[in-house]
Amino acid sequence: MTKSEDRGGGTTARSGSGLRSAASLLFTVALLAATGAALYNVFGVSVEIEALASETACQGQGPACKAQFTYWERSPIAHTFAMQTPQGNHPVVCKREYILAGAWSCKGKDGAATATAEPSPSASAAPSTKAPAKAGPAKTPGKTP
Repeated sequence: MTKSEDRGGGTTARSGSGLRSAASLLFTVALLAATGAALYNVFGVSVEIEALASETACQGQGPACKAQFTYWERSPIAHTFAMQTPQGNHPVVCKREYILAGAWSCKGKDGAATATAEPSPSASAAPSTKAPAKAGPAKTPGKTP
């Protein structure tokens, strides 16, 4: 058997191995991207989502409504809040349009309120709504500044 006969079947095995290697690399890159998006959903968007959840909890209660967080849980799929407002406790769940990407939307667990934030063009994973400006410290009745 000559050297050229021995190589005849080797090229097919190498090209199949190259496809497997490329598929493996593509899968690894996709898995790393999904992991990065999941970490960003948990740790990267808290202020904007908290403002959206507060807005959702206060819908229908007027402009004087101030929602306080009594509980929150963040996961890659959703953020769950319990918000205390003048009208009582309101559970709110905020999720993305798609599992790890898209616009955030919040909905009261009782189905009463819904709010949505569009992703910003600069970072597709970050919502574009900004947290409302905080007012100064609350005034205590009976005390004058």
